[in-house]
Amino acid sequence: MKKQEERLNESVLSVRNNKKEYRTYVQDYSGITLIALIITIIVMLILVGVTVNVALDGGLFGKAREGVRKTQIAEVAELAQEEIVLEIANNGDITKEKLKNILDRYFKELPDPLPNNLEGAMGTLRDEYGGYTDVPLSDIYSGGITTPGIKAADVASDLSNFIGKTVTGYTSEKASNYQWQIFYADSSNIYLISSYFINYSDIPTKDGKVLTKKSTDYIIDFSEEVLNLYNGSSDITDSRLKTLNKDYFDKNFSSEDNNMKAVAYMLDTSIWNTFKDNNADYVIGGPTVELFFNSYNAKYGTKYEAQAYSNKGYKIRENNGNLKDSFSLSEGYQRI
Repeated sequence: MKKQEERLNESVLSVRNNKKEYRTYVQDYSGITLIALIITIIVMLILVGVTVNVALDGGLFGKAREGVRKTQIAEVAELAQEEIVLEIANNGDITKEKLKNILDRYFKELPDPLPNNLEGAMGTLRDEYGGYTDVPLSDIYSGGITTPGIKAADVASDLSNFIGKTVTGYTSEKASNYQWQIFYADSSNIYLISSYFINYSDIPTKDGKVLTKKSTDYIIDFSEEVLNLYNGSSDITDSRLKTLNKDYFDKNFSSEDNNMKAVAYMLDTSIWNTFKDNNADYVIGGPTVELFFNSYNAKYGTKYEAQAYSNKGYKIRENNGNLKDSFSLSEGYQRI
């Protein structure tokens, strides 16, 4: 029987809403890469001689007022950023509550509630700092905000913003070796995904059977002895897992070929428990194709659809177009 080489997808965890929630970094997201904390310092150079010469005849009084405004905002930014940096240095992150407390010292009006992403948000400085309105909060701080106790329904209501955000505080025997990000959410569950492929040494197997490492620590070979531990789609009986492959099981498809045996291995919750802590509902070896497109469409506003085509599996289409065997995605996630 020919061995099948597959790159092991990242582990996905479904976290129930009624269990302990996790703290979520809200950062800009591109694909699987998170942009690190950036603190912007505004530097201004005022040329007094030029100001005197042009002020009589170039509308410079308006420009001068704008210069004062920018200088005042820059001073506030410097003061606030010193407090923010100290908070992050002491605690490793900054929560929305802590950030708002800092901003309240300099602003008399702020958005309520403070948004997870400050890009486009405006505030009004306190009178002692000039009282200027429409001050971009992203000029003060453009880094990550930690949101404690985020719930599944909150994530599901703003998926495009939350997908790809880093989650902290998730620990288990193996999970502590990896960084975890939000992949998807519905009203009851948050699905987390590892930020990189799982190392060969952390990959579980059943009954002591061994997966063969290939050219790197992140590529494995599904050997016959591992595949033969599974029967195929008939092993997938858990209703939670069938929901992740809804179209396939709703159409009563079934298969005992090696591809489906490999899927059964990836969805075998009993072997992936080394990545599970008491707060997780279950762990699987990677997202199903239906879950993948639910996530991708929510993130990028696309209309890809994975449709179960036969017992062998799925075909893909976009905007109700023709079904295809594969798509090359232009941004974000990897090619499928």
